[in-house]
Amino acid sequence: MRIGLRVVAGLSVCLTLGACGNGVDKTLSRKSDWDYHRSLDEAFKDMTPQQQQAFNWAVSNINLEQLLSKYPTLTPRNVIQQEADETITAIKQDMEDRTAQYQKDAPGLKQATDQSNAIAAELQKITASNGAIVKDPYSSFEKNLRFKIYNGSRYGISLVEWDVTVFLNGETTSDRVCHVRAFLMNGLPAGGTAEYSDDVSRDCYMPLATPEVQHATSISFQFAPDISSIKDFGDKQIYVTPPTGERDFQAALTQDKDVLAAAESAKASLQ
Repeated sequence: MRIGLRVVAGLSVCLTLGACGNGVDKTLSRKSDWDYHRSLDEAFKDMTPQQQQAFNWAVSNINLEQLLSKYPTLTPRNVIQQEADETITAIKQDMEDRTAQYQKDAPGLKQATDQSNAIAAELQKITASNGAIVKDPYSSFEKNLRFKIYNGSRYGISLVEWDVTVFLNGETTSDRVCHVRAFLMNGLPAGGTAEYSDDVSRDCYMPLATPEVQHATSISFQFAPDISSIKDFGDKQIYVTPPTGERDFQAALTQDKDVLAAAESAKASLQ
């Protein structure tokens, strides 16, 4: 009995097409592998394309030895009918069990998801502004990206990473993006502000150290915090990844439905 997706393997697939007929009720030879396939070719000549596909589906996870052992009376109809019935029964039970388990887990999953969303909303209150490129006071040629960080969240933070988008000459869209890691050595408590400078050559050489930036008449920045990167005073990640239970349930349910549809289609080919 199988409840997973079927993979084409095991018995070779017959491709001979022909007119409709009683081939689905032909008794297949059990003498040898060669005799079996010869008799199957003969049966396929009088089977519809749907019945041929259904038989190939039915035996896709069975080798010849298993097939002969399972079916004393070996006809395409018997194989298709039984494999389809077993699969339909197993899949329906699997879907019922899976749904019952999900319903049992759903309150806990919702609580964990709500908690994750609440933390994410809080961390989005950490913002950056007043971005500017300034000369490094300790170097005659290096430049820094300087900006102010405001911690509007209720958490004390020691690290936050930013996706920084660079806009030139008043443009409203830009594909110039770099990633900056802001290490706050002394920490930044809730409600606090801090000025941070990042060496352009370390995190933002591209796109900041380019001729178009050097010759721009104006430059501005947009900062988006990577909430999964933010750490507290104990250097621990604050954000909690939401559970994947609902997504996993829906994916498994879709897979079950696909298998069920294949089994029902195979069974319908016999009508």
